[in-house]
Amino acid sequence: MRGMKVLAAAAALLALVGACESKQTTGTLVGAVGGGVAGHAVGGGWLGAGIGALIGGLVGSQVGKHLDREDAARAEQTNQAAMEKNSTGQASTWSNPNTGASGSVTPTTNAYVAQGGETCRDFQQTVSAGGTSDTARGRACKQADGSWKVVN
Repeated sequence: MRGMKVLAAAAALLALVGACESKQTTGTLVGAVGGGVAGHAVGGGWLGAGIGALIGGLVGSQVGKHLDREDAARAEQTNQAAMEKNSTGQASTWSNPNTGASGSVTPTTNAYVAQGGETCRDFQQTVSAGGTSDTARGRACKQADGSWKVVN
């Protein structure tokens, strides 16, 4: 079950990616990498990594088909603001009336100092696009420039 949550996180992270030529290709790549890492991490070794990459690539491809750059920009802007300003449990939402895509991010912890000395927050994110919806949990840490970067 943890592996599926990580796969969903990889798909949700697609909302943060806007530089690739094809959103479906981006989704496939993000999903495959996230799925491979998740499959290996949950104890599946290299076989688990291979299976996770395959499943993650398929999930990421489907989500990527439906998110565009404007969706990604709206999601990124909402994510940054929520991590910086929201109280624990307070959701922020975004939507794109042109594509019908939408999402939300909810910080699930107060800011804390992680082992590496970075200020981090855990969160739950939902992305809905093209009739599918994915929910994931993750961690974002504040960077030197003040932005928040998803690290898990």
